[in-house]
Formats: sequence, C-alpha cells, structure tokens
Amino acid sequence: MSRARTRIPVPWRVRWRHTGVRWIQAMLFASSLALLGWMWSGRVSQIMLTGQVELHQVIVPSLGAGMLLAWDDAPQTFDTVHKDVTLLAKIDVADALAEMQVMTAERERLLALLSSESERLRLDQRQLALDDQRQRRDVIQNDLDRQRNQMGVRERIDDFRRELSDLQQSRRELELRLTEAETERVADQKALQGLLLQRSQVDELVQRNMAPSLRRDELDYQLELIRTEVQQGEILAKAARAQIEEVNREIKLTQSRLDEAAGTEVAATEESTSPVAQSSADVGLLTDPSTQLDAETLLEPLSRALIVQDAKIKALAQRIASNEILAPISGRITRVHQPPGTHVRIGDPIVTIASDQGQWIIAYLDQRHHGVLRPADRVEIRLRGTSPRGVSSVVGIVTDLGGGYELIPEHLRRSPELPQWGLPVRIKVPEGLSLLPGEMVDLVVVVPATGFPEL
Repeated sequence: MSRARTRIPVPWRVRWRHTGVRWIQAMLFASSLALLGWMWSGRVSQIMLTGQVELHQVIVPSLGAGMLLAWDDAPQTFDTVHKDVTLLAKIDVADALAEMQVMTAERERLLALLSSESERLRLDQRQLALDDQRQRRDVIQNDLDRQRNQMGVRERIDDFRRELSDLQQSRRELELRLTEAETERVADQKALQGLLLQRSQVDELVQRNMAPSLRRDELDYQLELIRTEVQQGEILAKAARAQIEEVNREIKLTQSRLDEAAGTEVAATEESTSPVAQSSADVGLLTDPSTQLDAETLLEPLSRALIVQDAKIKALAQRIASNEILAPISGRITRVHQPPGTHVRIGDPIVTIASDQGQWIIAYLDQRHHGVLRPADRVEIRLRGTSPRGVSSVVGIVTDLGGGYELIPEHLRRSPELPQWGLPVRIKVPEGLSLLPGEMVDLVVVVPATGFPEL
C-alpha cells in the first residue's frame, strides 16, 4: 500500500510569527554591524611613556682666591640650603686687605705727585713768560734782519732774472736777423746763378750778331750789384753770429750769478727753518695763549696712572666683598668639593647643590610613534605610589621636542637590557604640583583616529 505524501497544515498565525522572528534577527545583525562600524571609526588608543623629573644641579665656583675659613655652621653634605640666604663658604681676605692698604697708599702718592707736577708746570709757565719778555725784542730783531737779507737776495734774483730774460730776447732777435740774412743770401745766390746763365746766353748771341752788346753791359751791371749784395749778406751774417756768441756768453754768466743767488736764498731759508731759529720764534710767541704749556697733556700720564690705580682698588674691593659665597639656588648639598682650610683659586668648585623642586619631566618617544606629539600638546601625568599630595594624575603640556633621536637611558627603557632609541620630549610640571628631582612618573598619550593626542 503506497503512502500518500501530504503537508501538515500550519496555521497562518504560526507562519507570521516565524517570519517576524527571522526579520528581527536580520535587523539586529545589521544594527550590530552598523554600531561596530561607528565604534571603529571613533576608536582611540593610548601610548604609555616613562618619564623622569629632570635633576637640576649647580656647581658653585669660588669667586675669589684664598683660604677657605671654617665656622660652626659650615654646610655639610645633605644639608638644605636656601637661595641667597645660606652661606656656603668664607674666603680669607687678610692678604687682600693688606694689599688694599698698599694700593690706597700708592693712590695717595699719585695724588700728591699730580699736585706737585701741576704746581711745577704753573711755575714753569710763569718763568717762560718772564723769559719771553726779555728775549722777545732780540728775537724780533733777528727775524727782521733775516727777512731783510732774504728780501735783498730775492731782489738780486729778480734783477738777474730780468737781465737773463732781456739777453734771451736779444739772442732771439739776433737769431731772427741771422735767419733773414741767410735767407736773403741764398736768394741772391740763386739770382746770381740765373744772371750768369743769361750772361752766357747773351754773350753767345752777341758773338753771332744776333743781339746788341748793350744787353750784355746791362747784365754785367746787374751781376755786379748782386755780387755786392751777397758779400754784404755774408758780412751781416758773420756779424750776427759774433753777436749771438757774445750774448750766449753773457747769458751763461748771468745764469751762473742767478744760480749763486738762488743758492744763497736756499741757505737763508734753511737757516730760518732750522731748530734754533724755530725755537727763537717760539720763544717770541710765548705770550700767545695758543703757544702756552698744555698742562693737561703733560699731566696725562699721571692722570692715567691714577685711573688705573682706582680700577685696581675697585677690583680688589669686589674681591674682598665676594669673600662670602651664598647659595645660588634652593636645594640640598650633594657634594663638598673644597673643605675649610683649602686654598682655592677663582673658578674652583666649592660645593654641588641639587635643586629640591623639579620643573621639567623628560621622556623619550619611540620611533614607531613619530609625529604623534607636538609642542603645546597635552599629556596625562600619572604619579606612582601612594602620595600625600592628594592627586594621582594631572595634565602636563609638551614644551619642546628634541632635534634628533637619542639612546634612551636604561631606567627609561621598556627592556633595560635592549638598546632603544627615542626622541626626547620635555614636559612642564604643572603649577602647584611638587615633584622631586629624579622622581619617576608615567605619561599617557591618548591618540584618537586623527593621529593627534587629545584628552
């Protein structure tokens, strides 16, 4: 017997419930996906850094040279000091005080010497004025005589120059006359040669009866005249040459006299400018205020020596005043370099002071987090251990980032045995938070999806 397959009837009510359950599950699944995507888009992460409060130490140097003195409350290692209040060291300045007495006495000696030199210069000035009154007349007379001699020499030189100029003018005139005579003589010779040629031609024509003999007589007469002019020209040229030679001798003689007079003038000028003559002229001008003794210039070496002595006294006074060395900062003494009884020089270290208040926190940012922090970003500072300060975390501000990556100190590494490099980060300790130098803190940098820290 075969079975007949028939569906079990399901009520519509059950069917609608089953369909509703499926749609609700699908909607819940889609909502979960949307919520997960929204949360993922706004995800945040944290970067943990280990920081340390910067240890600020100051090595206090000696401000002077000498022996360190001992007193009852001399500071020791681990003592607390206060800025500009706690006395750190005393320097024996007994030798400086003795030197101050010597320098003061030397200054008094310089003052007395300056006063005596001023009085001596005043007396010298007065004596010079008296000498001037006695010598001025002689000096003026000597100057007048010298000027007269110079004027006479100059007049002689002027006469010789005029005479020389006249002789040179005469020579130029004679040379001009000689040139004219030579020119005329050459012209007459040319004319004579022309007439001789004509005379020979006319003589030949007369012999052939081709010209009258009267023409030949005329040419003979002209030839005689030309020969006479040529002879006169030669006589004039010879006379001009003789006159020129005479004038040249006179010019040479006059030039020698002029040179001699010029030498005399030079000698007189050198004599007037000699040191003796100048000193005499200076004596004659002592009554002029501009030629009086310059006391300020003469006393300048002593004035400068007094200024140098005052500077030395001032420097020694500062050395005496700096025999007590006060604490430059507040904190604790970590080391005493020079105990009392030690002789120190300027700049020798006396003590080392560590500040009792930290101002900066130093941390190192790993290379993987490059660009996460920038100046002015905020970070969370978490204090370690139980603290009576009443707070466990505060917000600090990043002030500076290092210029390059450095080797992180072992106590700030994640694994001290493994070398690690990081970028130095300096964070300002917030106002009101007291952190000891060297104290360790934890830093939390919150990095949102944008990649920049926020709190």
